[in-house]
Amino acid sequence: MIWLRVLGGAVLCLAVGFLTLDARGGKKEAAADDDFINGKIQSVDARASVFTLKLKNGKDRKFKVTDGTKFFGPQGGISKKGIKDDRMVKGNTVKVLPSKDGKSAQAVHLPLRKSKKS
Repeated sequence: MIWLRVLGGAVLCLAVGFLTLDARGGKKEAAADDDFINGKIQSVDARASVFTLKLKNGKDRKFKVTDGTKFFGPQGGISKKGIKDDRMVKGNTVKVLPSKDGKSAQAVHLPLRKSKKS
């Protein structure tokens, strides 16, 4: 009788182990800081869902915003306004995680809001 409990426990442990392994394998790894592109916003066209950044090397780079693009605030909150967020304005510095083809943005990290007092 005891061996049935031991065998049942071992099978249960193996099943949980395989499920955990499968769940970890299916998740995407977090993007490394090197994967992001930093730049100052040059222009925003919310109607066309496109924005342009001025990179450190002086070149401009255009990004398309898709339904899958996520906009994050500096403390990790998600902006529901997306490209229409009040921080998506010329001169603000943002970090962009480009898509694999480099044409659209997977994620945009927004800066702190400027205080209205200044």
